[in-house]
Amino acid sequence: MNETIRDLETNLENAVDPHQKIDLMNSLAELVCATDPQRAAELSRKAHELATTGEFASQPYRAGAALAALNLGMLNSDSNYELALYYLLEARLIFENLNNQDRMVETLNLISRVYIYTADYSRALETLLTQLSITDRSPANTYRPDTLNNIGLVYLKLHDLSSAFIYLIKANQAAQEISNNRVIADSLRNLCSLACQQQDYQKAIDYGQKSLALYQEMKNLTGEVDALLSLGETYAALGEYGQANQHFNRALQIAYSLAHPRLVMESQIKVGSIHLQQGQSRAAESAYLQALDIAEELKVLQSQYVCHQALAEIYKRQSNWEHALYHFEQFHTLKESVYNEQTHRRIRNYEISYQVEVARREAEIQEYRNIALQREIAEQARAEQALSQVNAELRARIQERDDLIQELEAFSHTVAHDLKNPLQTLTFSAQILLRTISPENSGLAGYAQTILDTCKSMNTIIDELLLLASVRREDILPQPVEMKSVIDQALKRLDALVQEHQPVIQLSGEFPEALGYAPWLEDVWANLIANAIQYGGTPPLIIISADQQPDSMVRFSIQDNGNGIKPEDQESLFTAFSQGRKSGRRGHGLGLSIVQRIVSKLGGEVMVQSTNEPGMGSVFSFTLLQNTK
Repeated sequence: MNETIRDLETNLENAVDPHQKIDLMNSLAELVCATDPQRAAELSRKAHELATTGEFASQPYRAGAALAALNLGMLNSDSNYELALYYLLEARLIFENLNNQDRMVETLNLISRVYIYTADYSRALETLLTQLSITDRSPANTYRPDTLNNIGLVYLKLHDLSSAFIYLIKANQAAQEISNNRVIADSLRNLCSLACQQQDYQKAIDYGQKSLALYQEMKNLTGEVDALLSLGETYAALGEYGQANQHFNRALQIAYSLAHPRLVMESQIKVGSIHLQQGQSRAAESAYLQALDIAEELKVLQSQYVCHQALAEIYKRQSNWEHALYHFEQFHTLKESVYNEQTHRRIRNYEISYQVEVARREAEIQEYRNIALQREIAEQARAEQALSQVNAELRARIQERDDLIQELEAFSHTVAHDLKNPLQTLTFSAQILLRTISPENSGLAGYAQTILDTCKSMNTIIDELLLLASVRREDILPQPVEMKSVIDQALKRLDALVQEHQPVIQLSGEFPEALGYAPWLEDVWANLIANAIQYGGTPPLIIISADQQPDSMVRFSIQDNGNGIKPEDQESLFTAFSQGRKSGRRGHGLGLSIVQRIVSKLGGEVMVQSTNEPGMGSVFSFTLLQNTK
């Protein structure tokens, strides 16, 4: 490393060609950024200035300017978020224009990190999904594990624990395939936080200790701090304050040795929280005051109001009413400001994007200097404005649709519950009527049986409506599921239907463990098997199987020997209250809609294959993430 740095320094001193000089400055900055960030920043600023001014004023050296901007964005990503975002968005636009996919992914990774640090999770997720689409197309795909981990982290911050778990497991598996220990450690640390939120503290400690060991093995001090903080939070949740305090103080020591403001601030807040829980007011006061100073310097409003809230409580316990009132007022003022600050940040982000875009267009105008290009740019601006307006309208319509769906589900849930009691009364009355009617009055008995059958059908519809609503509302953490036992339970539920139609049911091959939720999957199999029996041949022949798919997925399939489904009917097959098979059988079209919603909620997909040939039947299948542990 030192020899490489010396060679670069010698070449830089002797460089005459301005392009070579800029490239050497950028290469040297990348090498020393970890050991001497101040020098790296000076080299990057100089390279950026040379690439965009002087002899490059009319036609910038874009590759050199982009790499310098990337370095400056990375160097500021832990302290000056606004400046970091300015440089990173500039780098992104240039790398995109140069079609440099590797640098583009690296830049998007840093941009998403800044958005996460500033709690702008919607833009972080948008950036990460763009990054994932690029990494999936890349042959090397080295950034894919990091991208999956960051997506999982964003979902964790948004409290979408099911989605977080799926992406973090995928990140861990992808990182293990390429032996990327840093991302393995990062994903384990995030899984520690997720398990702690699920109150599975033993699993959280296991994840956290594995993560900490990997960071220590790699001598990754920044990661070690984050792992110590996650473990400390778990011990604090368990009430083991001594262990929590030990981990938080160790994290604080390392953060100070790194001179890392954000980590020092987060560690001080954790140390203060432990002291406060133990009634150590003076120690808690000192920690929160130091954290507050850093939060104000970094302009992190959320951390500021956390500190003010804690200090108000501390001074209240000390009967220092003047200080308590001051911090209480600051807490409420800042809490209100957080919303305004988030709004301002989004506006500022758009302004930065706009400024970078304007600068890029001005450079192109100077570079090409022709009227045709100026007209093209003007037309593009109008198109973007029109597209922006269309996107805004589309987002508004999507929000209206989501609100309507929630209202309709809440309404159906309420109506379903309200119908249960009178329906039970009607069912009970029909059963009593059947018992009391004399055998010779067969006509009246038939009417009573029709009433009873209708009540049972209505009860089934109500149960399925309640299940549809609960699947959307409930947030579950996928667990390993032994699928064969789930299928057996589903067949027990369908015993009456099996006795009536006498189907031949074959379970073919092995059934690997998948990640899911057994009660929901039982409903999936019950609907698919009932569907295969009702629309199968005479007698129905049903084959159930499973096979492993790429990307750690398992596909479960069920094949029948019925008449199949017309292609035009397959499109609406999974829509609620729609019956894709026009067989004349009575039904309400909710079963396959339930299957679609449950599998999608568990991170999988539902498919159907059918040639619409008599006797060839249909194959329904769905995918789930395989349990690889």
